[in-house]
Amino acid sequence: MSQGENLTLAGPQGEDASSGAVKQAFSNLIDAMKFAQRFGEISSKVVEIEQLARKRAEALDKLAAQIADLISSTREVLGDENSIELSKQIVSFSTLAVDQAKKKMGEQSITEHKELLASEDAEKTKTFKAIEALLASTPFLVHDKTISLKLVEGAYDARCLYVCEEGIQYEFGLDCKQSFDFKKEFKLSGFGQEVKIPVNLGKSWIKKQPVPGYERLDNYVLSSAEASEGSVIANFNHPQREASVKVVYSKRDSHSSLAVEFSEPNRKVLVTSDASLNKFLETEIVSNQMGQLWISLKDLENYRSGLIKLTRKDQNVLQSGDYLEFFATAWKVIAPKATALLKHGDPEFDERIAREKIASLGDGGQPILSILNLTS
Repeated sequence: MSQGENLTLAGPQGEDASSGAVKQAFSNLIDAMKFAQRFGEISSKVVEIEQLARKRAEALDKLAAQIADLISSTREVLGDENSIELSKQIVSFSTLAVDQAKKKMGEQSITEHKELLASEDAEKTKTFKAIEALLASTPFLVHDKTISLKLVEGAYDARCLYVCEEGIQYEFGLDCKQSFDFKKEFKLSGFGQEVKIPVNLGKSWIKKQPVPGYERLDNYVLSSAEASEGSVIANFNHPQREASVKVVYSKRDSHSSLAVEFSEPNRKVLVTSDASLNKFLETEIVSNQMGQLWISLKDLENYRSGLIKLTRKDQNVLQSGDYLEFFATAWKVIAPKATALLKHGDPEFDERIAREKIASLGDGGQPILSILNLTS
């Protein structure tokens, strides 16, 4: 990484506002709405089936009780002995009939309920994947982006958090096994240069001046890191003993800063804050290594593995299943771009194509036609 290069986080291919990205976002948003609509319809049917099963069971129980009451009301006319014998026979028969009806209806309800739950789950998954595809096209203006990585049981877990306009935030997982640097435990030695950190001063019988004691940072394992616009924070642990190094590096325009901290049990050394140690720190080498690490972290964004979280104004959209407000926000951003593209006369995205896609929403597509000025 050159000294003049800033730490700038663009998207995997930049935030794409091209016609292809707009068409993709439009299509994925319609699909997400369609699947969410079906999910809602099936969820309503599931509730109806559950309510009907309860009502049927209650009706059969009520019928059995009515039969028993009817027999009891004839005791005065038939006499106790006849009434008791008749009651035993009829109640026995009616109980058997009611139980059989309950079993048959119950089995029917269970089968139908399972089928609906399977369909509900399928539509929920389709909704999620369509939203995932929508967000992968970066439809919202990204205000801030942070790539984080941590070592978990010998493997790296990495994520990218996007903070966007309209209160939208989402997080994608990143597949580290596809990365050359992070498919295994990472050490700065992988960049091919020795990196030494002065952590103490000692006396030498040759020199009168204090001599620094060094830690070979390139032998430490990266335990966690965070890359954002203009900066990188990295934590390294020694593989054999309790010792760690934290490095914070930032660079914007011509200004750069570096902070290095060494820790071990009962001792913490702020290397860059201690003038007697800092003068021995190879600042340029450490800065260059941090710049290279930042680039490697940035490249992880090309290996997005799946959507992890989506929030709108602090509401967890995926967890709540309440997609309507998110869809409305998405249309607020995408509709102007889609309208402009329709006016431009793109042969692959004309009014006919747009109407056909929106038609999959049925009556639910009317508001979208209105937003895109396609009602006439």
